[in-house]
Amino acid sequence: MPKPHVVNSTQANQQLKWGIDALAGLLAPTFGPIGGLVVNESSSNRQPELLSDSATIAHRIISLGSPQQDIGAMLIRSLVRQVGEQVGDGGTMTALLARAIYNEGLRLVAAGVNPMALSNGVNEAVSIVLSALQSQVRPVETENELAGLALTLVNKRPLAAVLGEMCYLLGPDAHIIIENHVAPFLQHRYLAGAHYPARIASRHLYTRPEQKRAAVTGTLIALIDDPLTEA
Repeated sequence: MPKPHVVNSTQANQQLKWGIDALAGLLAPTFGPIGGLVVNESSSNRQPELLSDSATIAHRIISLGSPQQDIGAMLIRSLVRQVGEQVGDGGTMTALLARAIYNEGLRLVAAGVNPMALSNGVNEAVSIVLSALQSQVRPVETENELAGLALTLVNKRPLAAVLGEMCYLLGPDAHIIIENHVAPFLQHRYLAGAHYPARIASRHLYTRPEQKRAAVTGTLIALIDDPLTEA
């Protein structure tokens, strides 16, 4: 059996801080509308990855090599993942805010501040900040505004222009299919139709198995909300 390792509160706080600082520091270069890159060296023979997405970077971190540091790092990793799933962006800012709040809170608690009073103060401050941010919100509506927003995500103007046009013409509920091709250009087209979340009953129904796609014409569609056992 592994030997238990017991630490006191001061040691535990310091070890938690190491992990939080390490992962937040790794994500910090990607902060901003057009942030920097983080290089991930693969253990295989593949080329190193150039990453700018905080959720992807955090996902690549399995361990910092120290169980003590891993606790804080995994807290930040989980936090970044949750924010990415909820709003699609903001992971780096979340990590940096979490690091700042924890480190400053650690300093205040060490100086004698009541932890519960500190927690209540942080929660109250969050409400004030959220209200202030809500008062500054304005909708992104025009094609140029949508393209500008896309640029902060993809960092490529031609691709951002295409995404801005598509989002402007199709709206928030559109279904977009992305295909990768070896070509020095971008191409897009619009198809009239509808989209339903479903999966194919059998792989033998694919007309293009390599793309996992079934393309048929002149078909009849039946919408059924009960289990279908035979046809």
